[in-house]
Formats: sequence, C-alpha cells, structure tokens
Amino acid sequence: QEDMYVTIGDVALTSLRKGFNSTVLAYGQTGSGKTYSMDGAKDDRGQYTSRGLIPRVFENVFKMFGEDPDVMSFQVSIQYLELYNEQPRGSTQLARRVVGAQRHVNPLPDLWHALRRPGS
Repeated sequence: QEDMYVTIGDVALTSLRKGFNSTVLAYGQTGSGKTYSMDGAKDDRGQYTSRGLIPRVFENVFKMFGEDPDVMSFQVSIQYLELYNEQPRGSTQLARRVVGAQRHVNPLPDLWHALRRPGS
C-alpha cells in the first residue's frame, strides 16, 4: 500500500498542487486486488487495517492545502465509479469548498464515507 501511494498518490498530489486535475484508474480482472489497492482493508467495525490509495490521497490533499499559509480557500471535487460484473455500482459526485484552509478540520471522513455509503 505504501509503495503504491508513493508511486501513484504522490505524483497525483504534486500535479494537483500545480493546478492540474488528477485521475486514478484501477483496471483488471475480478479478484486481482483493485478494491484493496484503491480502498484498503477494514475490520468488522469498518476501521481501516490497511489504508488504500484513496484514503491516503484524501488525507494528504487536505493536509497539503491546509498547511499552506498562502492558500486561503480551495475546492475539492470527487467522482467515484465502481463497475462490478460490467454494471455501474457506487457512482457518486461530491464537491466541497474549503474556506480558511489552514484552520479547517479535515473533512476526509465525511467525503469518503459519503462515497462509500450503500446505495450512493
């Protein structure tokens, strides 16, 4: 998980910080580890035992912009789509404008849990 984040997530965040949009796509056959790589693994209570790429990137987006004194506000827009047996599942779009970035509490849990909510 850490190697994948360093290889992919850091590059996406660096591009994002320069003002470019970022996209990460996981493609492969059933059982190849796409969901594990992107989301991670959770225990019975829903707590991460191993965080995947998405939670790591989310955390660091807010950390990176929130700790930059030159950033007064920013907007994060997220689109998530999962295909299962060639059928769309979990298509969601969220956006959040963050004002007073350096004083803002990390909204990662709200955004990611809204994406992963059954039926969203």
